[in-house]
Amino acid sequence: MNELTAIYEYAEKLMTAGELNKLNEHLVLLDIDKLTIDQLIAWLTATLPVRSKLPYRRRLFREVKMEIKIRNKWEKGLLAGLE
Repeated sequence: MNELTAIYEYAEKLMTAGELNKLNEHLVLLDIDKLTIDQLIAWLTATLPVRSKLPYRRRLFREVKMEIKIRNKWEKGLLAGLE
């Protein structure tokens, strides 16, 4: 299983089980500067359906956006629809 699939499956497992607190805690512990841009976007995408129920997700979005800019990989529309 590749890393992106693992992200989606882990998030789906926790969402299905109603373990949103655990999912939120996992987002808090992400080591953003060590993840690839694809992995960061995967976390935002995977948690989109429950974004309003994950207190940390809004901050994660801002931190991911900043990290992508720091890496000089920012493109307009890259995170469109993932807020």
